[in-house]
Amino acid sequence: MPVIELREASIGFPGAWTLGPIDLEVEQGSFWGIVGPNGSGKSTLLRSIAGLLPFVSGECKLRGGAERRGGIAYVPQRDTLDPVFPVTALAVVMMGLAPSLGFGRPFGPGHRKQAMTALERVGLPHLAQTPFRQLSGGEQQRTLIARASVASSRVMLLDEPTAAMDVDAERDVLALIEDMTRTEKIAVMVVSHSLTTVRAHAERAILVNRDLGLAKVGSPEDVLGAGDPCVHESFRGVRHRRDAQAGAPPECLDPDVQGGPDEEGPGNGPGDHGSDPSHLDHKRASDERDSTGSGDQEGSKP
Repeated sequence: MPVIELREASIGFPGAWTLGPIDLEVEQGSFWGIVGPNGSGKSTLLRSIAGLLPFVSGECKLRGGAERRGGIAYVPQRDTLDPVFPVTALAVVMMGLAPSLGFGRPFGPGHRKQAMTALERVGLPHLAQTPFRQLSGGEQQRTLIARASVASSRVMLLDEPTAAMDVDAERDVLALIEDMTRTEKIAVMVVSHSLTTVRAHAERAILVNRDLGLAKVGSPEDVLGAGDPCVHESFRGVRHRRDAQAGAPPECLDPDVQGGPDEEGPGNGPGDHGSDPSHLDHKRASDERDSTGSGDQEGSKP
C-alpha cells in the first residue's frame, strides 16, 4: 500500500526554478534514495513531501497513517541544527512528541517513557542525560532518528543522514534505518551524495537535476546505471544542456561544446571525445596550462 503518491507534481520556486513533473508511489516499509548534485533540488523535494514547502503543481496524496499529524517525520541535515543548544539527548527525542500533544500541553511521565524506548531502539539509552552537543556525529544522528520515530511516524525523510561520518558510524546508521523499514514498516526516503550507498541499500531511487530538468524514478540499477556518463558528470558538477528534441534524453556536454550531438563542433567532430568523462579532465588541465603559459608570455614583453 502506498503511503505517498505524487502525480504530475512539480517542485521549486516559481520565478526562480521548477522541476517536474514527478510521478511516484512510496510503499510501506520501502527504502528510497534521492541523489543529485549540489543545488539540484533534492532537499526541496524532501521538504515539499514533508509539507514544509508547497508543491508548484500536481498532487501529493498521503495514506496509511502518513496523513495524520506526526505521520511524516523529517530529519534535517545536522549542520542546520544549533549544537550549542543546551538540551539532553532525551529532551531532543521528546521534542518529536510535541506535534501530537497540541499547543500548550506539557510532557508527562508517559512521554518520557516513550522517548526512552526510542533511545533504546537506536542503542543510546545510556546517553539519555548527555548534552546533545557532546555526542559524536553518529550518536547525534541516531538521536535525531529516535526523535523522528518516537511518535510512530509512518514515513521518515532524512536529509544526508550520514554526512561527515566515519565509515563505522555510517554503517551503523544505515543498518538502523534498514532495520526500521523491515521491522516497523516505516517508509524511508534518504537524500545522499553517495551513489554507492544508494545502490547498496535503496530499493528505489530518484535522480534529480534541475539544470537538466531531470527527475528520474526507478530501481537503483535503472536510475544510476554504472556506465551512464550523464549520471557520472552530474556528480562532478559539470554543466549540462538538454537536447532540443522533445522527449530526448539529456546530453552531458562540456560547457565549451557548441551545438547538439549531431552537429560538427568542438567535442563532436571526428576524432573528438564528446562527453567522455576522462577527456574532460585532460581538457581542463590543458586549458589551465594554456592560460598559465599565455600569462607568462605577456609578462615577459617589454
